[in-house]
Amino acid sequence: MTEIKKTLKAGTLLHGEKLTYEVEAVLGAGTFGITYKAKTRVTIGNVTHTVRYAIKEFFVAEACLRADDGSVIVNTAQKELYTSQLAAFRREARMLCDMPKHQGIVSVNERIDAFNTSYYVMEYLGESLAHHIESAPSHILSEPEALEIFLNISKAVAFLHSHYRLHLDIKPDNIMFYEEQPKLIDFGQSRVFDGKDYDRQKGTVSAGFSPLEQYKGINSFSPSADIYALGATLLYMLSGKRPVEAKDMTAEYIDSVLPPGIAEETRQVLHKCLARDPRQRGERISDILSILGYIISDDNGTTLIAEDQKPDRPCIHISGTVKKALIGVLVIVLAFLAVWQMLPLFSGMRQHTDRDTVTAVTDTVRKDSVSTDVAGPVGTNPKDTVVKKSTGPETAPGKPNDVITKEGGTDEKPVKQPENNEAPKNNTLDYASWSGRVINGKPDGYGKMTFTRPHLIPGTSIRAEVGDVLKGAFSDGRLVNGELNGKYIEVEER
Repeated sequence: MTEIKKTLKAGTLLHGEKLTYEVEAVLGAGTFGITYKAKTRVTIGNVTHTVRYAIKEFFVAEACLRADDGSVIVNTAQKELYTSQLAAFRREARMLCDMPKHQGIVSVNERIDAFNTSYYVMEYLGESLAHHIESAPSHILSEPEALEIFLNISKAVAFLHSHYRLHLDIKPDNIMFYEEQPKLIDFGQSRVFDGKDYDRQKGTVSAGFSPLEQYKGINSFSPSADIYALGATLLYMLSGKRPVEAKDMTAEYIDSVLPPGIAEETRQVLHKCLARDPRQRGERISDILSILGYIISDDNGTTLIAEDQKPDRPCIHISGTVKKALIGVLVIVLAFLAVWQMLPLFSGMRQHTDRDTVTAVTDTVRKDSVSTDVAGPVGTNPKDTVVKKSTGPETAPGKPNDVITKEGGTDEKPVKQPENNEAPKNNTLDYASWSGRVINGKPDGYGKMTFTRPHLIPGTSIRAEVGDVLKGAFSDGRLVNGELNGKYIEVEER
């Protein structure tokens, strides 16, 4: 622990906009901050309660001293470092105050500026995961307990990712418990990818828990970095040993430190999470949890959690037998969809087997009817022939390409298909080019979509960027199934 040069005295009052807090004791300190235990009085109805909070103070140990009145004094030579880090601390506080609530993330009550520095007030938690592991027999957790903690923290991290946030410092020291619920704390390294927050200092890592690419700096939205840290935390819980640095991490090392009897699925999770290549880890928490037989409940069109927008629902565990059955059903459904998509092709082939014969389909043509249109099957090529029959004279009013069939004759001309039945190639939507049908301005059927500007994929909450390519099937303007840049995406239920 970094030496605490001078802290606020017990009894010091911090006045916020919501409440006034009294400092009770020091909980700990780091390079850029001191955390205090504090209390306040809250009146509910006619009853007054004492409520405790944890308060984090921005204090650069190597650049700051404290006056007798509690004010922070900054070393002139390190004023620039202090100023830049103070801005980052305030950004962290604002982010935590504004962040949608989640049971797996520490809640922040308010931010305070006082004593020439800044503070934020958060819920008071119990012991850290690091302390919990150190206190356990043999300094390791059982596999069921470790996986339960891993699952809960993974859900919190998936929630962050669904809001385009990375934590970037997941480790046992930054996981604490509140009534047995593990919660993520310390968002000092967190990044919000909203187009505004790209000036974070490069190369800040926690040895053993940060992936190799983080040593160079994370400058794009990369959930795989947090996935690595989650895997390292799970390995620490199961082995009781601080993981080696990312450059030395191998599958052989993982297997060598795990105790006997660890399930194969758990080993697979560790191997995937701790892969050196970020592409092997993947970008979705749900892909990791599915190895363990869990599905994250989802209502927002992605595999990520948005629990602030839906009622609480637990993760669903699926047994191996049920998983196999579900996979079998999925294979059958996909096979059916594939055949269904190919039917127009087969129909087109049949129509071209005899060039001298034009077959009209769909509606029944009444005998002696006058100028009755017969449209081709939905999805056929727009150049496919449509026949108009007539019992009238050889020429009749109509479009230049209308077909007038002589009774008993074979003179026929191709008929242009009506525009509302056409399925033109490379249709241009206002946000993408689309090779399938467009009905009422919406994509329909199967096709390829190339985005010409950032846009949500119709019927989902997944944002595509310029140049992204989507191949899939649409129904009534909503995506039914498909792949974005070659990766399968899950869609919301209607």
